[in-house]
Amino acid sequence: MIEELRRPLLCFQGWDSVFKVRCSDGLQAKAFLSHPGLSYDVLGSPELELSCATPQTNVAVLLEHKIGGIPKKAAFVFVQSALLYSTLTGQRRVRVSTIALRPSTSIPDIFLSIDFSVFTTMFLRRAVAKLKELSIGKSVKETPTALQREAKDDVLRQMVRVLASYRLYTNASNAPRGQLILPERLQLLPLFGMCLFKSPIFRPSMGKRIGQAVLTSPTNDERAYFGFHASMVGAAASFLLVHPNVFSIKSPLEKSVGEWRTPKRIESAQSELIQASYHSTIQLPPTANASMTCLDEDGVYLIDAGLVIFLSIGKEVNSDVKEELYHLPISLSTSSINQTVTEETQRIRRIVWQMRSFCSVGTSGSRSESRPTFPPVIPVWHGDSRHLLFEQDLMNWMVDDPNGGEKDYTDFLCKLHRLIRDEIDPPKK
Repeated sequence: MIEELRRPLLCFQGWDSVFKVRCSDGLQAKAFLSHPGLSYDVLGSPELELSCATPQTNVAVLLEHKIGGIPKKAAFVFVQSALLYSTLTGQRRVRVSTIALRPSTSIPDIFLSIDFSVFTTMFLRRAVAKLKELSIGKSVKETPTALQREAKDDVLRQMVRVLASYRLYTNASNAPRGQLILPERLQLLPLFGMCLFKSPIFRPSMGKRIGQAVLTSPTNDERAYFGFHASMVGAAASFLLVHPNVFSIKSPLEKSVGEWRTPKRIESAQSELIQASYHSTIQLPPTANASMTCLDEDGVYLIDAGLVIFLSIGKEVNSDVKEELYHLPISLSTSSINQTVTEETQRIRRIVWQMRSFCSVGTSGSRSESRPTFPPVIPVWHGDSRHLLFEQDLMNWMVDDPNGGEKDYTDFLCKLHRLIRDEIDPPKK
């Protein structure tokens, strides 16, 4: 909680901000998608007023073609944003950013230029915006579950429409209809969609008996908290918000784990792409699938679920390791540690620090995207009745398993493939 209070106090802030978008001929700003405090569509209003803007502020803008489209002779189209704000000293400043995009009449080129992180961010924000839109205009007879089902159907329709367009208007049209063909840049889109449907904003609330009490998950507060962060998530954290990273930290860990490493550049490489690939990275432990079947009973795992990090300790973990890990979550939350720690614990601390500090790093290694929150580390001692609640929360994040009314990934792919075929060749009535 202290770190959550420190973040807004220490970061740069601009007050009384006005964000505006304008485009060259042929394009126009249609809407700001799912920013906190906004409705779904602000058509005709290219300005967004913000009480405060920080380096972590992310604004999703939906563009559309004007009547007549982009001029045929245009070599580029331009999108320009301007942020007007006041500094803490009262100075009024404006920051203008302009991007030039080359138009294309080739649909395969469009699919090859897709930024997957941005694409999934727009999908996630669109899902939150659709839920807001439906909840505002809902009738008394409509239950929250019915609204979630309608919003899920809208997201699935958009996904099917994109993938069906790829099958119809690219070389994938020559492939057999019984084969599921995905765009190169959207290979993980079905996985993202399945995980989104298992996230707290779509997962139906279900009661589970723990001891003498029946606890419901997710609660309305948990759903609202997740939806709030999803409505302003950036491209660096959109996938992590629905699909956890599972790291195996079973002893012994390599000494380089959690440290930065910079590969030696090849001076003879002339390509800018090759040169850009030689950037600093963080050495992380081996990963595992987000499934309970992949968590060994004698294993220890760090499970990064975006807004929270679980420390999973199997029931058959060695007693010495358990004793070493017992005080780890507390030591991770304090700045001064008096107790003596082993090298293994120090490596785990480095891993957690890196996970808390960064989501992605630029090609130069000097630019980073911070996480939306300072996630707490919650220990889950499997086999301990006192941790049944946390164990249930952890199981809800095992998105590779059937849960929340959704099946596993294979079944989801089969369903998606069937819907794509029906979109391309509608069944005869």
